[in-house]
Amino acid sequence: MGRRIKVPAVLGFNPRSDSMIAFSTCWNSSKHTDGEAMIRQILDLGFDTIELSHGMKISLLPGVQKAFQEGNFKVCGLHNYCPSPVEV
Repeated sequence: MGRRIKVPAVLGFNPRSDSMIAFSTCWNSSKHTDGEAMIRQILDLGFDTIELSHGMKISLLPGVQKAFQEGNFKVCGLHNYCPSPVEV
């Protein structure tokens, strides 16, 4: 899996506890046409837990599913709706 990020102690994060820090696709979904590349960008930042945001385009879904099925990341949250309906 990816490398872990180091969070300053002032944020109260204890990597030995059950705490989890995740990254949302809200940040980068609009910048990508390939879901797997979108996930890889987040993993390269050191995160292995991802929230799938409502703004994600349906065209990104196949790459996201592939990366998930390969065990590259965990999902901590799934917005309603995700991906966004075409009508929105």
